Amino acid sequence: MKVAELKLVVDANAVEMRQEFVNVRREIADVRTEMHDEFADVRKEMRDGFAAVDQKLDAYNAGLHHEIDLIAERVARNVEIVLEDKIHKIVDVHVMPVLEKRIDERIDEKLAAFEHRLPRKRAKR
Repeated sequence: MKVAELKLVVDANAVEMRQEFVNVRREIADVRTEMHDEFADVRKEMRDGFAAVDQKLDAYNAGLHHEIDLIAERVARNVEIVLEDKIHKIVDVHVMPVLEKRIDERIDEKLAAFEHRLPRKRAKR
């Protein structure tokens, strides 16, 4: 009898262990499903967060590009003013005196040539 009783106890324990294995497998599957869902939620939150950051960066970049354009326009206007002033100074200081001198020399040459020809023209009349 003892062997038969032990066999019954062993069989009962085997059935109980099989049931526990089934329960453990079910719990592991539930935990996997929960973890998969939680990871999916975390991934979605991260994607949403990154999308929000990207939108903020795009808005910031658009504003920054606009500011840079305004600064570039101001710099271009200032450079234009400075260059125009420098060019006028160069022309007034260096170019105009040379031009005036050359014009005066040409006028003097033309007058000298005219004065040289004038007596001959008078003589012909």
